[in-house]
Amino acid sequence: MAEIQEIHRHDIEKKVINSGISNSKIGLFLGFLIGITAILSGAFVATINGVAAVAGGAIISTGGIASLVGVFIYGAKSRKEEREKKNS
Repeated sequence: MAEIQEIHRHDIEKKVINSGISNSKIGLFLGFLIGITAILSGAFVATINGVAAVAGGAIISTGGIASLVGVFIYGAKSRKEEREKKNS
């Protein structure tokens, strides 16, 4: 009975780890798409005539990249706090 429970627990742990890896890969891919979209959108707006268009393009590109950096920092901080809480 205990051996069956151990096998079951190991199987569940493998599924959780594989799910985490899959979620990380999807998150990286979507983050890349968001970043590229922000840069290309900003470049497109900046190519429109006028100084305001260049400023708008810079704001769009910078805002998109800054939001991705903010999410990355927040996630890293959350994981660090979670590890510290586990180790305590």
